[in-house]
Amino acid sequence: MSVRLSSALLTSSLFALPALAAAQQPLTFERSLPVSTPATLDVSTGAGDITVRAGSTAAIVVKGTVKVNTGWSVPGNAADLARQLVSAPPIVHEGNTVRVGRIVDETMRKAVSVSYDITVPAATAVAANSGSGSVSVSGVEEAVKANTGSGDIVVTSIDGDVKLQTGSGNLQVKDVRRAASLSTGSGSVDATLTGKGDVRVSTGSGDIRLGGVIGLVTASTGSGDVAVDGSPTGEWKLSAASGNVRVTVPSSHGFTLDARTSSGSVDVDAPLTAQGKMDRRHVQGTVRGGGPTLRLSTASGSIAVK
Repeated sequence: MSVRLSSALLTSSLFALPALAAAQQPLTFERSLPVSTPATLDVSTGAGDITVRAGSTAAIVVKGTVKVNTGWSVPGNAADLARQLVSAPPIVHEGNTVRVGRIVDETMRKAVSVSYDITVPAATAVAANSGSGSVSVSGVEEAVKANTGSGDIVVTSIDGDVKLQTGSGNLQVKDVRRAASLSTGSGSVDATLTGKGDVRVSTGSGDIRLGGVIGLVTASTGSGDVAVDGSPTGEWKLSAASGNVRVTVPSSHGFTLDARTSSGSVDVDAPLTAQGKMDRRHVQGTVRGGGPTLRLSTASGSIAVK
């Protein structure tokens, strides 16, 4: 009796395997949406990656990859729902604005995850949001806003202002030519700037590295090092609860320094004119005649100024 039951179960499982394999195969769709510039793209996904890049096109071209989710909470008709989404993707086109990825139906959201690869005209403002996935944006000339719950964000060659936020992930910024606001709950921030613009950065636990800054800087980390290289045109306020702070300023640039550490030392490799009381843990003074103020602090770490 037990042999017959085992055989029946085995036969049933063998029939189920092709259906399971088919359900696990990703499905794809593509739509081309003509726009004039400046255009706007708003793209979001619950669980998936988002890639946006500028191209020589007068349209926003959306390519989607749909995967059927697995797990006890996934509806039994998930594969059918995936096919429905592919036939009618969540895309709204209104004039020069394209909205992608808004899935209203809760059952559909449980059934599938969608990743997007989107090509836009260079003159496009981009807002990208992923619940659990990475976001990458490159080559656009307008403002970029990106948010992830848990995933990295990478932006490259952006002419507009940048605002990036992630709950747990790293932020990588390269060749951003305007202002930048960068925040992560637990991750590092690595940014190279090539234009004039104020920079605001925060991380709960991770290193901060900023290069090419021309403007005001506010940067803080709970546990990690802070390193900033650039030309201050406004106040720089850099702080670490547990980590080192390092600043590099051009040899022709004057500034006013206020640097202090609770546990560590302050090393200034520049011609400093002291102001008031000065010791190894608190240094105040001017360099090359003074200028914008650099307020540097760490609770547990050292400070170096070059």
